[in-house]
Amino acid sequence: MRQILFCLGVIVLIIVLASCAEVSPVERILSPTPSIPISRPVSSEPVRSNKEWTPIIEEHNGVRMALVPPGCFMMGIKGDQIAYLLEFPGSNMTFEEFHDQQPAHEVCFDEPFWIDVYEVTQVQFAGMNGEAALESYFSGDELPREQITWAEASKFCEIRGARLPSEAEWDNAARGPDGDLFPWGDIFDCRKGNFDDSEIDDPFLIDGYPDCDGFSTTAAVGSIAEGASWVGAMDLLGNVWEWAADKYGSRYYGTLDQAAINPTGPSAGDHYVVRGGAWSTNEVDHLSAVFRGGIDPATAVEHLGFRCAKSYK
Repeated sequence: MRQILFCLGVIVLIIVLASCAEVSPVERILSPTPSIPISRPVSSEPVRSNKEWTPIIEEHNGVRMALVPPGCFMMGIKGDQIAYLLEFPGSNMTFEEFHDQQPAHEVCFDEPFWIDVYEVTQVQFAGMNGEAALESYFSGDELPREQITWAEASKFCEIRGARLPSEAEWDNAARGPDGDLFPWGDIFDCRKGNFDDSEIDDPFLIDGYPDCDGFSTTAAVGSIAEGASWVGAMDLLGNVWEWAADKYGSRYYGTLDQAAINPTGPSAGDHYVVRGGAWSTNEVDHLSAVFRGGIDPATAVEHLGFRCAKSYK
């Protein structure tokens, strides 16, 4: 009996020691993040404010993606936000020109989804055999891949097992349940995004230095961590405009029912949505996270790039 107990004790000790040695705290930190499917469940309870959410960043097929939880938010611009932009030094828009971003309406997501933390980079695009008729105008591994058409961007996302984000997904990742004007809040700060701020009359410009963010063209993705959104996505405002999956309709918001669920844009249209502004954008009105534009899908210019998204399941 003593021998049996002794043997059992030795076995238990070996198991304990093996489990301790298997994964140290340092190894846990340094180990690669898992790809989908992930084992840990995400609550289906809607998130009601940006501060309720702690960013979850995981790697999928070698690309870091941020989880956007289910919940509702106000898509479009509210009256007090229009007033803020109209009063901002350098603004040259009128109230009527905001029709494209109105009315503010509730949009809900009943399932979480993933969105790239960063814009697709040149090294990622080349490494995954992306195809485009034009090379990037600016050269650098970690610079965003620009000069790319809607179809080329969409095809690359498919290669990754992903897709372009819908306009509503992009908007939610940038603004969240709080419906902020900017990914970081409701107050513009030229230090939190890569813009052409040499033309912006911004009170944050330091000692008259004409390039507040420190970049005159595209910047390496993630260079300005202070501009991260509530889910941890970077460069949603500035650096390069980003393609969305949706066709563009200038009065589309007015056609939606309140509490639209997972909207995917109008069914018809010749242009596609772009969001987020770029390094070359110099109007504050165009740098809010609510501003939307529509352009020909064959457009490929040096201030237009993209990021990918994918469903949670």
